[in-house]
Amino acid sequence: MNRRQFSRSLSAAGLSAALGKAQRRKTILLRTAWQRRNIGDVCFTPSMLSAIAEYLPGTRVVCWMASNHEDVNAMVRRAHPEAELLHASFGAEGQPGAEGKVMDPQLDKAFREADFLLFNSGPIMSYGLHDVYNWNSSINNLIYATYAKQIGLPYGMYGQSYDRFAWPSPVLFKRALEEAAFVYGRDTNSLDYLQSLGINPPHLKMAPDIAFHFKLRNDAPVDAFLREKKLERGKFLVAIVHYATLDRPGVRDYGVAHLTKMRAVIERWMRETNLPVVVVAEDEREVTLGKQWLIDAMPQDLQYKMVLREGPFWLPDEALSLYLAAHSLFTAEPHSLIFAMANGIPGIHVFDPAFGRKAQMFPDLGMREWAFNLRETQASTIGDLLMMIHVDRPMAVRRTELLMGRVKTRTKIAFEKLASSMKA
Repeated sequence: MNRRQFSRSLSAAGLSAALGKAQRRKTILLRTAWQRRNIGDVCFTPSMLSAIAEYLPGTRVVCWMASNHEDVNAMVRRAHPEAELLHASFGAEGQPGAEGKVMDPQLDKAFREADFLLFNSGPIMSYGLHDVYNWNSSINNLIYATYAKQIGLPYGMYGQSYDRFAWPSPVLFKRALEEAAFVYGRDTNSLDYLQSLGINPPHLKMAPDIAFHFKLRNDAPVDAFLREKKLERGKFLVAIVHYATLDRPGVRDYGVAHLTKMRAVIERWMRETNLPVVVVAEDEREVTLGKQWLIDAMPQDLQYKMVLREGPFWLPDEALSLYLAAHSLFTAEPHSLIFAMANGIPGIHVFDPAFGRKAQMFPDLGMREWAFNLRETQASTIGDLLMMIHVDRPMAVRRTELLMGRVKTRTKIAFEKLASSMKA
């Protein structure tokens, strides 16, 4: 090979390398899958994968799963076969290993290949949440962000709530949050709380909970359930209590009154519409609570109109299939209502402030009149809205469409920021 040929060869190789770099798919390392017992937490992983496919098509996603359940893994793989699910530990007892590398080789490889570390929706960047002081869980998330910073990997928090930073966590989390490429809260209450602590990330904004992108269905068991219970599509209400009503500090003194109000609203529904109610659970701890306080405590002449969804605790794809068959939802849990509304089913959210700052999500998105503080609102007021939804359901559906318009606008902006924040 002469000098000219050699020079051309180098130029071609350089062009090929440049094109390869330009065409290389971006990779997101997604920290996700917090737990199995709550379908809100379960839905975050497929929801984020759907959103990335919509707003950042072609992006490679490695899902670093905080929990490992085969039925959840199978649900995710069915909908997103391209996603890579990683179950790996970050060092011994959450500490970096030798030479600053994570102990698990697969996880180390994922960190080194990623262009961004993304923390999925949830309340994971908090400490002392609801007076539960789980330092290991909180500090682990801090370590992951710190390690990303150490190796030059940008990171950010998407659609989270920041409920509480008990001492000494503000000192530690302040730097991690302020060094993030972005911090998106799913509610303005959380953003205000961060700023009240003197935590001011350079890009602190509100982005909708990623559950608004949940679309998966599992119709077969729901079809069987409807047949077994003799339920007609579009002619029943879904009701959900909150698992913490009777035992969480800050709310348990009000719990009986809250459940009594919910029961009064449901009783009015059945008497005025003559339609049944299906009591379900968003968290597995709510199955027994719903049965005891909504069904068993209902006047006997109405109990025959109430159905409890029992059996093995379900996944969110089956839940959504049931919600799509319902007339509407009446729930003290937010995430079932989120992915019901995202798929055109209206509903009402009731809450206690002690349930968490995430209750502010609905008012932030223009649904203030459909979210009721149980400490301040009479059952008759809540029931009036539920009856209005029954009488004019098309109006209620239009409200959900307006809600989703706002969700899409804010989500698009947040994903544009994510795209610009990845490694160059």
